[in-house]
Amino acid sequence: AYISEHHQTVDIGILLGNRDYWGMGIGFDAWSTLIKWTKNANYRKVTAGAAEANKPMIALMEKSGMEFEGSKKDQEIINYSPSNLLFYGKFLNV
Repeated sequence: AYISEHHQTVDIGILLGNRDYWGMGIGFDAWSTLIKWTKNANYRKVTAGAAEANKPMIALMEKSGMEFEGSKKDQEIINYSPSNLLFYGKFLNV
């Protein structure tokens, strides 16, 4: 989590490296816990981003109520091909 006290925002990310645990809901549980923490800590907004090729992460962000805010065209190289970086956000305590 990257916290900006001045702007009252938190940019979050997770990594579930062991593929044996993918698809078990562990990532969503960790993600939901982070979002709940940001809300309870009275931050104004939570943000995140992922490469467009990372469909599970995009689905997780959308499932948690985050909305697409923008992108950086061909920002990342995934499997030797340029991929857009997508940004999502959610306002808290609204």
